[in-house]
Amino acid sequence: MAFSTSSTERMRITSGGLIGIGTGNTTITQKLQLMGGNLLLDYASGTGGGSNLYLGGVTNSSQNGMRMSFYNSPTAGVFKNGYIDVHTNGGTPTDGLLFRLEDGVAGIGNTERMRIVAKTGNVGIGISDPLQKLHVASGIMISGLNPGGGPMLLFSDNVAASPAGRWGIEYVPNPNPNLAGMNFWVPWSGNNVSPGNHYLFLNDKGKISMGINPADICPNGALPGNYRLYVKDGILTEKVKVANYCSNNWADYVFAPDYQLKPLAEVESFIAQNKHLPGIPSASEIEKEGLDLADMLSKQMAKIEELTLHTIALNKRLEKLEAENAALKQKTNDE
Repeated sequence: MAFSTSSTERMRITSGGLIGIGTGNTTITQKLQLMGGNLLLDYASGTGGGSNLYLGGVTNSSQNGMRMSFYNSPTAGVFKNGYIDVHTNGGTPTDGLLFRLEDGVAGIGNTERMRIVAKTGNVGIGISDPLQKLHVASGIMISGLNPGGGPMLLFSDNVAASPAGRWGIEYVPNPNPNLAGMNFWVPWSGNNVSPGNHYLFLNDKGKISMGINPADICPNGALPGNYRLYVKDGILTEKVKVANYCSNNWADYVFAPDYQLKPLAEVESFIAQNKHLPGIPSASEIEKEGLDLADMLSKQMAKIEELTLHTIALNKRLEKLEAENAALKQKTNDE
């Protein structure tokens, strides 16, 4: 039975009881098949409620639930794009709403893309047993711009008290790689933490600053020197360990047989002329370049080892002089 207006077919009911709306001469394969339009459920004002679409039934023994399918071109009941399943397989912990993709042309068959678990409300993307409210297998990309900068994540334990979040992580776009990077910032004033940017900043060159806005203290935002970490106001820690990647960097070379130990007279002359020890940077060099802790400890150890060698040599001379003095006294007494 075909229903037409203005000589155009609008709806058809087949002899098998299948209904097609807008299908024309297309083969109708489902109980209700709508093509070339939308299905609108409008809110009924004044009736005490809205409009609902109720779907129920069982798709098959493995899914044991309802299915809503989406496709571009049906072929004998095979759906080319995707479908949504209500998975009620015996009340298992992962029952819920499943979003699947099926594309026979691309070789993708019955592939689950997302699941909302009924028992926990957890959402899994690429995983069927999500462990958190949002559990993503493989990876997440956050892109785009916000009115004040780049893409961001905000964290808040109380959206009523801190609707902007207590902490935020934002990518700051900038043509200058010294000023572009990941900014850990505080948008909310509370918990004795002042709102502001650059609590921690990782720029596009891989340099990390804490409590420092490179744009405020450095020309063009370029943090000085070939370092990775820049900290304002100092560091307090119970332990510092400096890695020594090569044994040649440590000062044990002073004890090598071929090491040329400077005579003390030569050291005295160098100090009088340069006002610092040989091999140790001057005050002006430290002011300009900073202090390399590992390098300075090695240089200081070298000076300690040199002093030890000088002390050993002086002790040998002293022992020799004492022996000669004792022999001279004994000779004098014998006479």
